[in-house]
Amino acid sequence: MSLWDKLLNFFTALFRRPFSNNILVRPIFAAIIIGVVCSIVGVFMVLRGLIFFGNGIAHSAFAGGALGLLLGINILYPVSIFALITALGIGYIREKTKLSNETSIGILFALTMALGIIFISLYNNYNVSVSSLLFGSLSSVNLEELLLTLGFAIVIVITMVIMGKWLYFSTFDEELAQANGIPTRLISYIFLVIVALTVIMGIRVVGIILIMAFVVTPAAAAYQYTYDIKKMVVYSVIISFFCAIAAFPISYVLEISASATIVVLLTIVFIFSMAFSPKRRKHSIPEIDSHLCNVCEEAIGDSYCMYCEMEDTEESPETATQDHEHVDEHHHVHDHSQHGGHHHE
Repeated sequence: MSLWDKLLNFFTALFRRPFSNNILVRPIFAAIIIGVVCSIVGVFMVLRGLIFFGNGIAHSAFAGGALGLLLGINILYPVSIFALITALGIGYIREKTKLSNETSIGILFALTMALGIIFISLYNNYNVSVSSLLFGSLSSVNLEELLLTLGFAIVIVITMVIMGKWLYFSTFDEELAQANGIPTRLISYIFLVIVALTVIMGIRVVGIILIMAFVVTPAAAAYQYTYDIKKMVVYSVIISFFCAIAAFPISYVLEISASATIVVLLTIVFIFSMAFSPKRRKHSIPEIDSHLCNVCEEAIGDSYCMYCEMEDTEESPETATQDHEHVDEHHHVHDHSQHGGHHHE
């Protein structure tokens, strides 16, 4: 059968079968849902430097899944427990011991991987269940798994919308946000839980090995085009959406894994974005305007900043001094962001 005939069969099977028993529609919807949610969360993970943290959560979920197989129960329960405990544990260790994220993650990463290996060795039956835990089973998603994925996605997106500006601001500059009364500690812990839920949502469908590619790669590609967090989220979602759709006819024709094909397409988009990034041609530092903070506007996409919004009154010498200090502060923030800062490179 030629490639053209296989492609024709794919679209015939896609549009002529009812949704209830269509083996193609459910995986496509699942891939789109997971891709979109992961791409949104991934933007903030990239900007906050939490990629290694996501890997730690994914491998702790592996230990939970292995325990579920050993006990013969639904793996979703132990996976959720392990992922959430690891997420909160990393935050607690970092806060109480003042260790870096990498150190606390490394400790729990090694522990959960060791537990996973022990559970698998006790299970002593490396079968399809273990393989799907590692590599997922996107092509065999059933209606229950699709609805469960959709439920996780709704919870994650609603939580991030509610956090809204606080999440943007604390991601841009955590110390500045804390000085403005934003509960950065609470935001940090909530975001760790969001990352854990994202891993839990995708691990059954795309597997431990590939889930972080869904999170990191589209966000990294979007980062090549803009410093504006809102635009970055939009670009990341668009990249994930189209890669998820394009991967299925390719994987069907070539008879290869759909989730792996999505990851390959995402990586190709990232390489293209990196090669043609407009940031490579921009080296000038934007001027600070007394009525509009460009640094904050680029970071959170707003036309004002919580620092910059002042009363339109006549300027006293004291006010002039405060304004001067404010501009100096933002010059410092911007210089830091342009020369090796945590969120701007």
